Amino acid sequence: MTACEAGIEAVAAIPGRAKLDAYYLLYAVLGEFEAQLNHRDAAAGYFRRALELADTRSERQFLAKKLKETQQGEKEKKQKKRRATEAIG
Repeated sequence: MTACEAGIEAVAAIPGRAKLDAYYLLYAVLGEFEAQLNHRDAAAGYFRRALELADTRSERQFLAKKLKETQQGEKEKKQKKRRATEAIG
């Protein structure tokens, strides 16, 4: 188990976690864990939710940047996969 996987499990195990559902940092942390695991779609979803919940401009700017980086990484991954498939076929 990686540290990020352990982190996701630890977040899931927080007693009363439902109380944190409106806390943007919960989703930012989960987004970061998923991004480090290369789970770009899941990471983007978490960063998107964190962005919706963030209060300050600086927080929203930071999260928008993380979301963009995650989406760009997913786009590049899909392009590489498509090129590899085209090269084989």
